[in-house]
Amino acid sequence: MHGRQSGHGGRRHGRPAHRRDRGVAWAGAGHRHRCRHGRLCPRPRGRCRRRCRRSARSAADGSARLAAALRQPRTHVIDLPDPDATATLGARIGAVLARSEGGMAIALSGELGAGKTALARAVLRALGHTGAVASPSYTLVEPYAVAGRMFHHLDLYRLGDPEELEFLGIREIDPARDWLCVEWADRGAGFLPSMDATIELQYHEPGRRARVSAHSAAGERLLAALENAT
Repeated sequence: MHGRQSGHGGRRHGRPAHRRDRGVAWAGAGHRHRCRHGRLCPRPRGRCRRRCRRSARSAADGSARLAAALRQPRTHVIDLPDPDATATLGARIGAVLARSEGGMAIALSGELGAGKTALARAVLRALGHTGAVASPSYTLVEPYAVAGRMFHHLDLYRLGDPEELEFLGIREIDPARDWLCVEWADRGAGFLPSMDATIELQYHEPGRRARVSAHSAAGERLLAALENAT
């Protein structure tokens, strides 16, 4: 009588024993290949199982979370209980700008009346400007020559279309050398130079709170200087 096992050299469940044994020996020998799920898999080619797929998804999710964390800008929060504190913050920012070899672009964000223009004026004063400081609410752009460079104060709240910045001379600004303080910078997206830092002014009793975020190496230097000063 020809039994199934004896007739096929140890075949069980329709699979030759020598093939099954070879697969076990292959896995145990430490030979790995890059499987279709992107992992170094100890299983024979074409036999990646559900566990391997789960591991690949878990690794991909972890990489995505890490990348998102790395994209988050570093921030520093400064309490501004009164106008004098805002002026002090402006003076510290101005001191950093005066020491910098290159230009810097700072976005000022916050609700109406949060103190964005007051902070920009304090920065300008710290750079040595002694004349009048007009609000750019209607002109949108106010340039000042200070400390041998140009300081551009922009208020884009009333900007109808970002393309209007072309007619306001945005291309004449040299971001490698000039200083910019831009209120409502999001309204000029696509036409403004990249921002090195963002200062968000928030209402916080009894005064305001400034949240400073760095977006570049220059912004990191500004953030570090403000951290060391507070």
